[in-house]
Amino acid sequence: MAYCGEGGANRMLRSSRSLVAGILVFGSTRCLAAQTTLEAQLAAEVQTAVASVSAAPRLLEWQVSHPGERTDPAHYDSSRDSYELDRQSTWCATSVSGIAEGPTRAATFYVPEVTRGAFSALPSARGSALRAQCRLGGIWYRANGRNAVAGVVKELSAAWGPAHYPARFESSKSLSIAGSGLWKDTATWTRGNVSVWVAWTDWNKGSGEGLRTVVWIARDRPPEFDMFSSGFDTTAAAAKIAGLDSPTTCGRMSTAAALARLSRLLAASRTLPAERRAAALLVANSFVACVIASGAKQSSIAALGAKFAPGCPQDGPVYAGTFREQAAALDPTGPAGALAALIVLQAPCASTGPGPWPENLIQQGTKDLARFPEGPWTAWMRFAIARAHDVKLSFSIPPGEADVEVVHTLTAAQAERERDAAIEGFTQFIKEQPNSSDAVFAWQEAWRLIAGLPPTPTHFGCSCE
Repeated sequence: MAYCGEGGANRMLRSSRSLVAGILVFGSTRCLAAQTTLEAQLAAEVQTAVASVSAAPRLLEWQVSHPGERTDPAHYDSSRDSYELDRQSTWCATSVSGIAEGPTRAATFYVPEVTRGAFSALPSARGSALRAQCRLGGIWYRANGRNAVAGVVKELSAAWGPAHYPARFESSKSLSIAGSGLWKDTATWTRGNVSVWVAWTDWNKGSGEGLRTVVWIARDRPPEFDMFSSGFDTTAAAAKIAGLDSPTTCGRMSTAAALARLSRLLAASRTLPAERRAAALLVANSFVACVIASGAKQSSIAALGAKFAPGCPQDGPVYAGTFREQAAALDPTGPAGALAALIVLQAPCASTGPGPWPENLIQQGTKDLARFPEGPWTAWMRFAIARAHDVKLSFSIPPGEADVEVVHTLTAAQAERERDAAIEGFTQFIKEQPNSSDAVFAWQEAWRLIAGLPPTPTHFGCSCE
């Protein structure tokens, strides 16, 4: 129970000295609404919220202290949500204030954080009860109507000191919140391990309520991992087999220098035994991107043996992976061949077959695992296959395949098999590559699936839409 008046205010100040009590009284500043302006009310809420976000309570603790709030588990369709959030890949649940009047408050919780090389065991029991362990990582406020930023900034500056005003669109570079690039009058503060953004926007999310003052309060968290990045450098591994230097970066290379270097790589490969030549071709294959980036004409690259194939109409012809294909043919069951196969598995849209790309990749990856001996590539093949099972499951949840919004229907039993296969693959990868940055993604994604949450959404497709 929150109390208004001097006694309630004193109780709130005393309670804020402890974490649990501070969480319990969070929101009690709403009783000031009749006595203060929107700006003062929102500023008071924000100051209390910073302490809560810094402390990162579990969802269960929050639910106990906020029994009137609605809890939304992570989901894909956010078109009707009254809030925004950052870091969808680790989103677990959001607790939304049930108060009808005043600003909307939404507290977002994220899956447990882990550190590579020091993973805790994944839960043995499955189910939604695990979500109670998710921790608070951010709080969103939205106050519809007039621009209240100046008043909120004045109140917060009195307590925290002057705000920082980032350059236009700077917020969109540091946040993955939809519409943050359209924020205006943006003011920010850093309070310990918590960052605060206050802004005004007329961005309309389809709700018919386009004018709003927004606040996002977020605890510092490790960077998100791209589910299709890879900590395994196939080019460096190929260069080691070939006995060549690996061109690690393109740098600011001129067109002439880039073409000359590609020519030297190809010439060097011709004098090598088959296995080493195949590996050298993989090094050349990766360097083609640098040559293209240098501005070289396709005809000049084609003169060195590279082929181009029709791409999307808006992009024109694209490099067809000629040197990778040559490497695979030269060393069909050896280490260079395995690396060539892994390159395809790590580029989802390179997979071919009659079905959606996750299914094509699963089938190809399963064949590759059986075809090649155990080696440094094996764990990464399993990881790629696990990701494909994960995405296949996500495509069965609306809106389905990202670029065409086609939902690939799975029965309940089929969906469970995809979930099981992804969990098994991620778990095996964590055991084999515990010091890889990708193991962090694997652990958190497996945890999501074990807790019955939807897979991390995939925001790209392989068609030309």
